[in-house]
Amino acid sequence: MVSMPQWLMKTPEMLASDRYFGLQPQGTAPDRVELRRRYWDALRRLQNIQTYYQQSDAMVSGGMPQPNVDVALQYHFRGDWINAKYPADRSGGLFWPQISSDHVIDTVQRGTIGAIHKALGPLNVTTLYSGINISSYVDALFHPYGQDSVSLNKVLPLSTSWVCVADTSSTFFQAEAVRGPSVVELVIATPKPIGNSLLEMIFRRIADKDVVRDEEGPLTWAEALLKLPIQPQPPGPDETTAS
Repeated sequence: MVSMPQWLMKTPEMLASDRYFGLQPQGTAPDRVELRRRYWDALRRLQNIQTYYQQSDAMVSGGMPQPNVDVALQYHFRGDWINAKYPADRSGGLFWPQISSDHVIDTVQRGTIGAIHKALGPLNVTTLYSGINISSYVDALFHPYGQDSVSLNKVLPLSTSWVCVADTSSTFFQAEAVRGPSVVELVIATPKPIGNSLLEMIFRRIADKDVVRDEEGPLTWAEALLKLPIQPQPPGPDETTAS
């Protein structure tokens, strides 16, 4: 995966995680009690840096064949995201050699823990660390900014995405999560990987077969979509089937 044609990605690993930490059928948590258990187990795994990038229940149970899981852990995360020789070599991986492996691991690890905590809700997080006063952490985690009018009591599924937000040479690397009404969104934001072959599907000039022009010549899709007329909405099922 040394070439990534999109800036916003759902990698196979992230799709498997979405299924594992979801509330849909087909290999995902059948109910919120089971989902909470999976979160509990994942938090224990995240605390152990030795196993953090060596095994994954989410990938296996989320539908990835074991050989693909092995490749993802042994050659993609450890190789592309962090140095293939980590921990002996703590410099960067193939995607972002200027960002240390320790920083990548720490950012993804902390971001994932925070996202799981947001998915569990304040009552479960307080129970998770019972006997320890973590009220200031919980208050900050569930601050209403970005979460206004969102119920905090229900255990929610977790969705993960990866977006490239900076130039290849940048050292920007961040992982943040927000709790919405029905899902917690975890977004890992990075520079574009070295070797990225960005196609610019949206902003390139429109092909001849889809030509949209104005007085200045061909438009980009971004420009054209602001000018294209929107057709009337077709009748709904009730209107078309009415006798």
